[in-house]
Amino acid sequence: MKQDYCFRMVAQMLMILLFFITACDKDSIESDKLGDDLQTVLEQAVADENIPGIILGIKTPTDSWLLAAGTADTATAKLMNADMQVWLASVSKPLTAVLTMKLIEEEILSLDDTVEKWLPERIPQGDQMTIKMLLNHSSGIFDITHNVSFWQELMANPSKEWTNQEILSHSVLNTPVFSPGTAFSYSNTGYYILGMIMEAATGETVADLFEEKIAEPAQLTRTRLSKQGALEEPNVNAYSWLFTTEEVVSIANWNFSWDWTAGAGVSTAEDMLQISDKLFNGEILQKETVDLMTSMESFAPESSTGLGIGVLPANAEGNIFETKLLGHSGSNPGIATEWYYFPEYGTTIFVAVNRNDTPEGPQGTIPVSGSAITFDLFSQAWQIVKEHI
Repeated sequence: MKQDYCFRMVAQMLMILLFFITACDKDSIESDKLGDDLQTVLEQAVADENIPGIILGIKTPTDSWLLAAGTADTATAKLMNADMQVWLASVSKPLTAVLTMKLIEEEILSLDDTVEKWLPERIPQGDQMTIKMLLNHSSGIFDITHNVSFWQELMANPSKEWTNQEILSHSVLNTPVFSPGTAFSYSNTGYYILGMIMEAATGETVADLFEEKIAEPAQLTRTRLSKQGALEEPNVNAYSWLFTTEEVVSIANWNFSWDWTAGAGVSTAEDMLQISDKLFNGEILQKETVDLMTSMESFAPESSTGLGIGVLPANAEGNIFETKLLGHSGSNPGIATEWYYFPEYGTTIFVAVNRNDTPEGPQGTIPVSGSAITFDLFSQAWQIVKEHI
């Protein structure tokens, strides 16, 4: 009898073990299949869309994929690799907002602090503009990128190191564009000014503050918020058609000091997935702080823009995803990015392409829109993985 009992126990244990092995194999096969499907989408986009290369990062509660297609450098034919560092463009803004909110948690800054308090006599009506308004784009500060003369000056000397005063000189004459706090108007200059405020308040550079307070604690190995947007090897080169010359050029040697805390951040797909994990689980900022950044009380008037993080409600008109999204898009000469978190699914998708053309003014037409391509890739990636989550 004892022998029979032992035999039955061993048989049951083997059956349980076999069940788990079979289930794991099935999950692994399905994950590999999804990875193959995602890779096919990337390869097809490179073939069809006149872009050199793409990086895609996805993380769900059970799986992750880091994929790439195409070339990182057309001159050398260097293949794109998912671990390469890329410019983030305006996906830098959430990083700037997170750092600002960290200084607010530490009571170095306050959402109600005025621009005038930290930058006296630098910005017209700065005494009526608050840090909260800068974060949600309701300050009324004129956006430098709406100034065609700025673009012409930049493209004539893209390696130039811009000073704070030069950036302000392209913006303050048209500031404010409305009474501060009464409307929404996306402003890169507003986010640049946040960088100036953080340095004035702490006596440290933004680059050092970000490394000390965000990157190191969150174990972000290759995410930087330097003024110049300098990349470290291995990295992606990027390309843009310029309206001034009507030629496609490499932006490898561009100095992004003109964009700084609005768009000069650099990172990798892996780090951007890590940021989502840490940020939305309350490991970078307090959960209450993150909730505030994405809550309606922080939205700019008649917008769903929170404090550095865009919010697309599930029931928003035109929301093709039919679920809530938190994150940001980015568009600069040569680079376009998408970084969004799906809170109901615990899933993040990051996409970057290394061609994005530069129009003459906000409504100008261009041969290749990297922004449109990244959004399409982002949407396709979501359709592929959502049923697996």
